[in-house]
Amino acid sequence: MARLDRWRREDRAVAPDALRTNVQRAAFLGFVVAAMNVLHLVWLLADRPTPDAPTAVLTWHKWLCVAHASMGASMLLGGMAAWWVRRRRDPGLLGVLVTWWLAIQGLSHAVAITVIDQWVTSNITPYTLGTLAIAVLVLLPPRPAAYLFLAHYALYAVAIALPQDDGVLLLSNRLQGLGNTVVAWALAAILWRNFATITLQRRELLQAHEALRARHREVEELTRHDPLTGALNRTGFHERVAPLLHQGQREGTPFSLLILDIDHFKAINDTWGHPAGDEVLRALTQRMRTRLRSSDVLARFGGEEFLVFLPGTGRSGALALAELLREDVGTLEVPWEEERVTFSLSVGVASSEAGQRRSFEELYRDADRALYAAKSSGRNREVHADTLPPSSLDGDLREPVAMGAHGPGAGSTSGTSQP
Repeated sequence: MARLDRWRREDRAVAPDALRTNVQRAAFLGFVVAAMNVLHLVWLLADRPTPDAPTAVLTWHKWLCVAHASMGASMLLGGMAAWWVRRRRDPGLLGVLVTWWLAIQGLSHAVAITVIDQWVTSNITPYTLGTLAIAVLVLLPPRPAAYLFLAHYALYAVAIALPQDDGVLLLSNRLQGLGNTVVAWALAAILWRNFATITLQRRELLQAHEALRARHREVEELTRHDPLTGALNRTGFHERVAPLLHQGQREGTPFSLLILDIDHFKAINDTWGHPAGDEVLRALTQRMRTRLRSSDVLARFGGEEFLVFLPGTGRSGALALAELLREDVGTLEVPWEEERVTFSLSVGVASSEAGQRRSFEELYRDADRALYAAKSSGRNREVHADTLPPSSLDGDLREPVAMGAHGPGAGSTSGTSQP
């Protein structure tokens, strides 16, 4: 019983897929079977019996022509309906009607042709072929398939007695028909279970594939984002900035770089502990995001140092944003236990004005020196590199970060990048 219940649940689960498959098949097979019946009809009309042929032969020929004409018309109608229904995303009731129309028409005409053949022969080949064809070509759950085959077998068993008056042949044909019906139903049930199993396995594979892809995207996000703040890390920053930088250099449009550093961050860690420092970094990231455009690129570069790349922004716009961020952060109070942690920022700014087409390495070097100048002159201020005397731009404070140098992203609060 448990297995039967599971099969019923699976039958309901795959029914929409089976319906779409049936409609797709019907849109093709309806026309093929219609064409086959037209060929049969043409052959019968071309090779008609002479008027003096036995009455049984004349009756057989007449009604066989009618049966093939009727079957061809009904299959053509079903194929046209299926062709129209197949374009719908959900075949719905129309798809069900088309499927059952073709199945019933196929079996009914197989019975009719078999009965008509009894006027000239005792074989039941049309019924055998019809039941097997429906079993193979139409996907039906076992219970509805049983009703369909048993109903047509009953019709067959009654109708075959009309032209057949030989009791022995009649019994033989009925027994053969019953065997064919049982075999056809068993084949239909096996094909249905096979279809259900494959369909469900395919769904499971697709779900597993989607889960794997989602996990892969998550891993990729982790390799490009700082796990503490959610901001981009070095790798993610360089990947995002590279095309923007290339566009600015190609078009000669301005762009700027901010390097922001929390003042006395080590003191925050020493006073309140590293968890408090982590909370400060998260709060700072969230506050800066509210002030940046969607086109701006924010990254945590290491420890308490953040970078902001501003495409399409020159010196004045970059300085205005740096001042806004610094003043906004100055009002920020980060709750920690029963205290509130406050802090300030120092900001170094460097710009590539319209037509300059500066490299990222130059921009980073100058912004880093401007940050050093801001720290050296008292902190809690923003300094633009073009305000520094030429002598301060000689020599290296730190090794410039090349656009291709995708170092590891910062994930902890340890270390300071500026004095």
